[in-house]
Amino acid sequence: MSDHPLGDGWWEASDGKWYAPELHPDYQPPGPAPPPPTPSAAQTPPAAQTPPGAQADWNPAPVSDFEPPRSTDRMESMPPPAAGPGLGPGAGLRYPVAEPKKRSTGKILAIVFGGVFLLLAGGCGVFIWSFRDEIADAAIDFTDAVPADDPASCVVTGVDFGEDYEIDATLTAVSAEVDSHYLVAFRVVGAGGSVLGVDEVVFRSMAPFEERTEDVFNVISAREPFDSVGCEVTGVLRLPVDG
Repeated sequence: MSDHPLGDGWWEASDGKWYAPELHPDYQPPGPAPPPPTPSAAQTPPAAQTPPGAQADWNPAPVSDFEPPRSTDRMESMPPPAAGPGLGPGAGLRYPVAEPKKRSTGKILAIVFGGVFLLLAGGCGVFIWSFRDEIADAAIDFTDAVPADDPASCVVTGVDFGEDYEIDATLTAVSAEVDSHYLVAFRVVGAGGSVLGVDEVVFRSMAPFEERTEDVFNVISAREPFDSVGCEVTGVLRLPVDG
């Protein structure tokens, strides 16, 4: 009861007061809500219908719940995510088998070891090429060589990066009528007359009367300034090339 209406349906009685709708003598409460209509077969979504020839309890998952196979899974066949009539488990579409991606560790190791091998091989090649003359000289056997009086001389020209003397030796082949190998021995003498070191140099395949100067590869330590020391030839051996 109120002196003023408080909403829809409020009514005014003979006493001048306002009352709620359910207090009116003619008020009828609303009936129960009608049940929802039952969907017919024509209204049933295709995904909920049982495909012909398939098992009755097969219920494909909705598209929203479908999870694609991972790359490490192998599947020979599987139903499509939204199978229609006639596409049950027995008629599933065939999907390609997903193979896991193989690691390239073997290939990487092959490249690394190949690079190291090429580096080492290249270094050995450079080393052999740099010392090819010394290697060829060392292969000559002067056991059967004979002493010779061919003019020979040597001179100290400087100091190399290894702090050894740089020496040039010169020979003129005048004692042989055929091509010959020559072995020239020498020594480096200090300013006071002391011997600072001895070594030898090979002249390969010298033609008769040929004159040649060789850069001597030696390991005589430069203990004194190169311009204050001398170089002396101590002997010459000759060996025919065919000997």
